[in-house]
Amino acid sequence: MIEKIINEIKIALDNDLYILALSSALTLPDVCGKAEFPHVVNTGDRYMDWLEKFASDGQRRVDSNGIEIDPLPYLSPGVIYSLRNELLHQGTPNVLHYKYNKHTKKKTPKYKKCDIDIFKLVKTNKDEKLYTDKAILKITNSGVTKIYYANIRWLCDYLTSHALKYYVANKEKFNFFNYHIVDGINE
Repeated sequence: MIEKIINEIKIALDNDLYILALSSALTLPDVCGKAEFPHVVNTGDRYMDWLEKFASDGQRRVDSNGIEIDPLPYLSPGVIYSLRNELLHQGTPNVLHYKYNKHTKKKTPKYKKCDIDIFKLVKTNKDEKLYTDKAILKITNSGVTKIYYANIRWLCDYLTSHALKYYVANKEKFNFFNYHIVDGINE
């Protein structure tokens, strides 16, 4: 099923169906998180823990004590999870700030925070050769604003490539797939 979802995401991108492609790509860490952490009940924890373990790519720059050393915003698991929640549940491709879990009142681990003031998605056509993300610190007299631009094609590629790599290496963990897609009703 992972391979089918990824193929359909590529078809959506080839047809400039950005929101459809992004919505589907944002579900992949849910599926892979269920495979990796089947006994973790909290979907958000599963989602972000999977991203941190299998799709972080060193984006979080820390010193030897685990303290972040780069003030630039980055595509953290918290940012991706916030985007997922906002797009899939409210229909808006945005990210929200949060500093602690509103249910348990505990502070979230640093990688789970969403530390972006302004989040923007960028559309590019499929023929453009270069597309990526971009982080900016805008410093004014009133303070620092953290701005993050995420290219939709890049973000979809990022999520699909990590999900596919994980799936290929861990097919046995996807034993919860139990579905039938048929061409009509033949009974």
